[in-house]
This record gives sequence, C-alpha cells and structure tokens, in this order.
Amino acid sequence: MENLSLKVPKIYNNQEFLQSNVWENIVQKAGEETCRIEQALLISKKINLPLFSSLKAFPPLNYQYSPRGPILKNSLEKNEILDNFLILVNKIKQEFKPIFFRFEPELELIETLKNKALGYKVLDKYKLKKTIDLQPRQTLLVDLSLSEEDMLKAMQQKTRYNIKLAAKKGVEIIEVSMNGDSKKSFAEDASDQIDKAQNNFTSDSNFELYFSEFLTLMKKTSNRDGFKIHSEAHYKNLLISSAGKIKLFFAQYQGQKIATGLFSFYGDKVIYLHGASDNEFRNFMAPYLLQFEIIKKAKGAGFKFYDFYGIDAKKWPGVTRFKQGFGGFVYNYAGTYDLVFRPGLYLLYNFLRKLRRSF
Repeated sequence: MENLSLKVPKIYNNQEFLQSNVWENIVQKAGEETCRIEQALLISKKINLPLFSSLKAFPPLNYQYSPRGPILKNSLEKNEILDNFLILVNKIKQEFKPIFFRFEPELELIETLKNKALGYKVLDKYKLKKTIDLQPRQTLLVDLSLSEEDMLKAMQQKTRYNIKLAAKKGVEIIEVSMNGDSKKSFAEDASDQIDKAQNNFTSDSNFELYFSEFLTLMKKTSNRDGFKIHSEAHYKNLLISSAGKIKLFFAQYQGQKIATGLFSFYGDKVIYLHGASDNEFRNFMAPYLLQFEIIKKAKGAGFKFYDFYGIDAKKWPGVTRFKQGFGGFVYNYAGTYDLVFRPGLYLLYNFLRKLRRSF
C-alpha cells in the first residue's frame, strides 16, 4: 500500500468534535451535566461509593472528564502549555472538588508533564495515572487535500476492486435528510446541508422507518461479529441533538438497505462514527462504496481529513484491515489519563471499577 501522506499533518487545530458545542448538546440531552472552564468541555460524572453515598453530610462524589481534551492554546513554549494546564486543573479542583480529573490530551502535553524539568509544577501536587482508554488510542486518517486519483492509488488493490464491484452491481448510496427524505445525489455541498438542519424529524414516519432499518443492521452486525452496540436512545440522540452535524447514510440494492453508517461533519474533519452491514449481501461489497462516497463528499465540501475513528489490530482485526485498505496515515493519541486529587477515594473507585468490569 503506497502512502502518499509522508508527513503527518497536525489535526487538532482547536476543532475536536468531542470538545465542540455540538457534542456538549448531545451529552446534555443524554442527561449529563457539562460546563466549560478555560474553554475546555467538562462532563461531570457522579460516583456512588459504598458508605459515602448514603451519608447526607458527605458531599456528592464526582470526577470531571474532558473527552479528547483539553485543547490548550497553541504555544511554542512548553512551559506556557503547562502553565495553562495548571490554571485549568486548579480551577477544576476549586470548583468541583472532584476525586480526579480524567482527560485525553495531545501527546505534547503528556510528554511535557512527564518531563522532570517541567512537569514538577503539576506532578508535585497531584498524581498522574494512566487509565483505560475511553476513546481509540490510534486512528486512521485520509488526507483530503490529495486528488481523488492519488487517494485511489494509496488504497489497497482489493479495496479499489471492491469499490468498483459494488458500483457495477448497482449499489446506491443515499443520505437520510432531517425530514426523513432520502437523496441519491451527492451534488449539494455537505456544509450547505448542515446549515439546513431541522429539528422536527423525530416524529416523521419516514425517518422512523429509516432509523428502524439502521438499528436492524446494527443488531445484525453485533450478533455476527460479537460486539456490543449502544442503546436505541443513544443513536437517536446523536441524530436529534447534533443540529445536522451527524448524518445517516445507507447503501442500498434495489431499495433494500444493505449497509449503513453514521458520520459527523464538523470543523475540518468528517468522522466515521458507527457502521453496519447485512452479511446476506456481503458479495455486493456495499461498505466499500459507502466509505468511498463519503470520502468524496467530504473532499467536495472542503473538509481536510476523513477520520476512520479507531484502529486496533488486536481488538478489532477485521474492521482494522477493512479501514487500512483505504490508505491514509496513522494518527496516535496520548490515551486517557487521570490526575488524582484525593488518592484514598481514587483507590476505592478503581477497585470498584475493576470489580464491575469483571462481571
């Protein structure tokens, strides 16, 4: 596989979807509390610990979580980055009195924290702990500044063949609009479609039909591949509360939906969030054509990157091979870390967390 993106572009640029107002609204509609401190989106997570949760005199226990953040102001000086982070951390501690602060920073911040000559400002006061990653540690990105021809060259031969095969067999790609209609045309700019978002589609019978078909495909894929899926309410909330930034697409053959995907269109990236397919139609190679058409749509709308949102050859070998077939470049995140303010309660929280995960 030829990699035409020899230099890995910087992709943060203060446009991370999970730090956006769009994601904040989705989280709030799901019933969680959020706030912003120093422009960092924080999600308040309540903790119920035995003994403490039943004591009215004991203040509610919580931790604060910043998904794919915080995104700190770009600075050439590492000590300035660290100073900004310390200001944020101290405000979080004073405002919420949490057990810990869970965050998913840029690699540069973690490297600076672990630098003994610099990180002492924070680590002399608080303990830094690596924890279970909540978001994928590694992802695959397609550079949309490449020409369509160069993107095809960067793909594996099998992927190119399957894209052509799906089109030859008559697979069509449709987008479900906010009012429950479907479109076969990709001529309209994606950013224009986003601006036309409506919020009245939850009661639309057509949308309910399409959403039901989406869920059916998700359940089929879950049963086939043995992975857990989210609740119906979660997927519906993504569409309802995203103001058109998250879109639903299908690949269909003679009117039958045989593959589907949810994609976010935000900032300079289009992200492949969730997908599924019908194994009875696996020879139609619909997922390949679906991905390629969304990549072309993203490029045509002026987005800079297409994000496959997570690869892991050990945990998801089949899905990872599928994504890698489209070329692109690997982007590594630092992972999920906890900055601990109350060590004793943190130990108790971790013990109970491991206990729950063992069942």
